[in-house]
Amino acid sequence: MEPVDLKSPTPGDDQLETWLRANATAKPLPDDGFTQRVLTSLPPPAKAGMSRRAAFCLAGALAGVVLPWLTGTRLPDVVANAVELRRLALPALQQLADPNLILALVVTVACLIYVFGLRGRTLIR
Repeated sequence: MEPVDLKSPTPGDDQLETWLRANATAKPLPDDGFTQRVLTSLPPPAKAGMSRRAAFCLAGALAGVVLPWLTGTRLPDVVANAVELRRLALPALQQLADPNLILALVVTVACLIYVFGLRGRTLIR
């Protein structure tokens, strides 16, 4: 629980509070069409459609379902291939768990972010 006097009031707070309360009922400044000018200068709203990323994900999912169906692949074949893939991938994944490799990858990514100046920008658009 925070103490009540965590932030001590600054000397000008009482004057500001008094002024704000006294002028709370004052009329707002005239707009003179400012709001309308701002709203008309804004770009039009984005079209409600599928993003490029969503379209590619959907196409990939459809391809993953349709292509095996067209080639006549059965579910037991898919399961056998998945088991074989797991057996082959485990040794490679165990090598990725090496702390030296993880440190090298972290340093590499940090250097790339620094060099290309990605501070403040998103990596995925």
